Amino acid sequence: MGCDMLFKQVITDVPEKALHIVEHIKLLKGSLGEAQEAFWAYVDRYRKEKDFQKLRYYIGINEEIEEYIKVIDGLLKIYNNSISNQEEDADVLNGEGIQRSEYVSDANNKANTENGLSKPYPVIQKISPNNPLKDLSLISPKRIPDPVKEEEIESHSLYENYLHKKPCAFKIEENIIRVDTWQQMLVKTCEYLFEKDEKLFLTLEHKPHMNGATKKYFSSNPDDMTKRAKLIGGKMYVELNQGANLIRNLVKKLLKEYGMSVVDYRVYYSDVSPLIDALKVGSAQES
Repeated sequence: MGCDMLFKQVITDVPEKALHIVEHIKLLKGSLGEAQEAFWAYVDRYRKEKDFQKLRYYIGINEEIEEYIKVIDGLLKIYNNSISNQEEDADVLNGEGIQRSEYVSDANNKANTENGLSKPYPVIQKISPNNPLKDLSLISPKRIPDPVKEEEIESHSLYENYLHKKPCAFKIEENIIRVDTWQQMLVKTCEYLFEKDEKLFLTLEHKPHMNGATKKYFSSNPDDMTKRAKLIGGKMYVELNQGANLIRNLVKKLLKEYGMSVVDYRVYYSDVSPLIDALKVGSAQES
């Protein structure tokens, strides 16, 4: 069984497992990408030292990682194609993609009914001299949209590239919090963690791995921060003068510091904002 057939069967029979599988595939890709970034640092180091043997070695490692990433991209493409094909099949069964020539005769419908089978297509008008083919229209009940389910809304992990993306919300533990910017996401995450364990949060400014080599990300002293810094809980400033991917990395560090799952923290991009609104999620205050 090829990957395409395997994905199709998993999506059909155990869709919740399909989501887990593809999520872990994406996480693997993200982790490989992070490893690649770390190895590029070695490349820069040995390039400056003119150690060509080690330089070639680490370039080779990154080339090998790139090949694995291409394989993963191929798997994700197969998964996306399987999803698209399943949706197209569903549309046909729902009468949205039926061509005019695909009419089901009354005899076939009657036979199916007698055999206990449901009709494969919606009921359509009969062809008659007074009802020419060009005037035929499908007669099917209006589709009532299902309530929005959280698990059906596309979300993203902290192992993805946020460049040129915009958030509309994030999920931490079982709480979905509305935001409009990456800086708001960092602030609201910090506020959540401050409420969860204030003492732990106040130790962050003294931990080198939670701050940059040349600047602080957390400090109780406003002189250590830029004007964009935000005061959390009236006690600790968090630096906001940083881009989306740096904020992503800082949020990962925060979650690990609190012993919380990085995988379970989910980010929603602005393209699903109407669906998030349908969940009646509260909005964040401007930060």
